[in-house]
Amino acid sequence: MTRVIYRVLITAAAFGLVVFAAWHPELWEPWLNAQGITRDDFMFEKGLKLILVIVVGVPLTALIYAIGRLGSDRAQKDIHGYTVLRLRAGTLWFMTISCLGLAALFFAYPMVDPASAYPWAFQAAGLLCLLVIPVILTAKVRYDGSTLNVSNSFGGRSTHYWSDLADVRQVPEMKHYLFTFKNGKKASVSYSYAGLGDLLETARAKMDVHTGSARTASYKMRK
Repeated sequence: MTRVIYRVLITAAAFGLVVFAAWHPELWEPWLNAQGITRDDFMFEKGLKLILVIVVGVPLTALIYAIGRLGSDRAQKDIHGYTVLRLRAGTLWFMTISCLGLAALFFAYPMVDPASAYPWAFQAAGLLCLLVIPVILTAKVRYDGSTLNVSNSFGGRSTHYWSDLADVRQVPEMKHYLFTFKNGKKASVSYSYAGLGDLLETARAKMDVHTGSARTASYKMRK
C-alpha cells in the first residue's frame, strides 16, 4: 500500500506539472519562439506527445501496475479439492471501477452533446463495459492433479488435461502466460491471478513427468 501511495503522489505531481505548464505558456513559449518553433509546427506536436508520455504516461503506468499487485498472492481450495486462482483484489476492483466509469461516460456523452452522431454507438459501448464486469468478477483458474480449467475473455471456460500440455511460455506484451496443448488448444492465464507461481510450478512438473514417461517408453520400444 505504501508503494501505491508513493506512486499516487508522483502521478499527481506529474499531472500538476502538466496543468501548470498549460496555464502558464509565458514560461516556456518565449524560449520555443527563440528556437524558431511555434505551436503550429509539426515538431512541437510530436515533442508535446513525447513529453506527455514521459511525464504522465510512465508514472501512471507504474501506478496502475502497483494497484494491480494489491491483495493476497495465495490461491484457495474449493470443496471439490481444486486449487482456485482468482484475480488479485487490486486488479479486480481497479478494472471493475474503470468499467463503471467508462460506462457512465459513454451513457452520458449523448446527453451532454445531443447533436452527436450515432448516439446508439456510445450506448452500445457503455453496455459492453457493463457486460465486462461480471466476466471480471467470475474469472478464475481451477486445477487439480489431472485437469486445468481456465476462464476466457468472453466469460466461457475451457478444460484441459495436464497430460496434453506441450508448452508454457510468457507473452510479456499481453501480460499473460500461454499454455499450449498437444491437441492444438491454447489457454492464457493473466499475470494478475493470485497464486500464479504454484500453477506454473505444477505445469512444469507435469511436463517433466510426461516428458520423462515418453522417453522411457521410447527407450523400451528400442530395446
